[in-house]
Amino acid sequence: MRADALFGAGDRTGALRAAERAVQLAESAGMPEAQCEALAVIGQCLMTTDVIAARAAWDCAVAVAAARGMTGSWIRARISSALTRAVGGESMSLLVPMHDDALAAGLLAQAASIDVLCADDLGCESGPRVGLPLAKRAFEVATQLRLTQLRTVAALSAADLLAQLGLENAAQRFAALAGDGDLGSESAALQNAVDGILALGRGDLAEAWEQLDLVTSALAELPTAAPLKYWGLWAVLSAAQRRWDDAARHRYLGSSAAFRQVNTAGYEIAEAIGEWRNGRPERAAARYAEATRIGGIRRSWLDVLDAVAMHAAVSEGWGEPVPELRRLVAAFEEVGADGLARTCRDQLRRAGAPVPRRGRGAGAVPPQLAALGVTSRELDVLTQIRAGHTNGEIADQLFLSRRTVETHVANLLTKTGAAGRAQLPKRVEQLIR
Repeated sequence: MRADALFGAGDRTGALRAAERAVQLAESAGMPEAQCEALAVIGQCLMTTDVIAARAAWDCAVAVAAARGMTGSWIRARISSALTRAVGGESMSLLVPMHDDALAAGLLAQAASIDVLCADDLGCESGPRVGLPLAKRAFEVATQLRLTQLRTVAALSAADLLAQLGLENAAQRFAALAGDGDLGSESAALQNAVDGILALGRGDLAEAWEQLDLVTSALAELPTAAPLKYWGLWAVLSAAQRRWDDAARHRYLGSSAAFRQVNTAGYEIAEAIGEWRNGRPERAAARYAEATRIGGIRRSWLDVLDAVAMHAAVSEGWGEPVPELRRLVAAFEEVGADGLARTCRDQLRRAGAPVPRRGRGAGAVPPQLAALGVTSRELDVLTQIRAGHTNGEIADQLFLSRRTVETHVANLLTKTGAAGRAQLPKRVEQLIR
């Protein structure tokens, strides 16, 4: 209890000493519950300084709980261990099966907590539509169980994902539902984050920065605040708004933000913007490449950061934003982030570049193919295949991502019954005779 209290007060050193002593006492006294709780405090203390040691503490708690048949402690320790692995770049998707484990054990609150964690992380990986059902499910469970704090967190998670989708009314409704509960300082800050993402979807970077600045100002005052993804977004917005100075860097580096990869990626993009402005494109490109490497599988959230940087590039005339904006339009449409896709289209117009049409092909689909469910966009891909283009070339021609082209090709194979990509043109000729 003393270790936990010291950690909550921000005294990580004192908490670590007390927790290590508690582990020794609990082990010698045969108190596995206390041992697991002390190991959890050790993991929390080390999270921002030594991720490997933090993971070792939680993995030890997993082993102790499993050996003693303590299902609740076992699930909680596994969740924390998964969080450390996510900081190291792994996916939180490994937690998804644990939802059913928690339900089977009757641990409904733990199951809802797993949903909230996975909603945020999978949203960063694959887009807001992937995470949203999990956040809504957690909200419903927390509401039924009258778990006020968990309900608030789940509502804000859903609001965040809805804001990324550009669904302003729905996002504001969930944010208001979060306000019905007992908002702590961290949760209150997250309401500003929702407003910031909505502003970003409207293309209002100044308002987005103001809201995210409120978020990081509040989080900086909380010694045990989680390294939320908004730190990296704030860094890029600060750079885009010419507010990324030594004071901003100090705020960022003095927080726990840098221990989450998507935030470090945002930091690198913010520094890259400065390099571009100062006429050092090679350094900027190196920073950007590092951001992509660090961000890893959280591609969808990296696209959000990238969109902010490209907005600045168009406004100030540096870099080559047009190809990247075209990619971003396709990427945002693919994950359903219509507001962000629209702002990228607006930036393409400002840059004087052709703007790809939204999700529709250029030609009419022959009736024989339409009967099979072939879409106009798939027909465009088929036309490019007939011309002998590779998937990469088709992506460039149609302003799509390579993954989207691969999806269209797979759909064409399924719908037409062609044996492979090379046989598609011949098979289509047979169908439309």
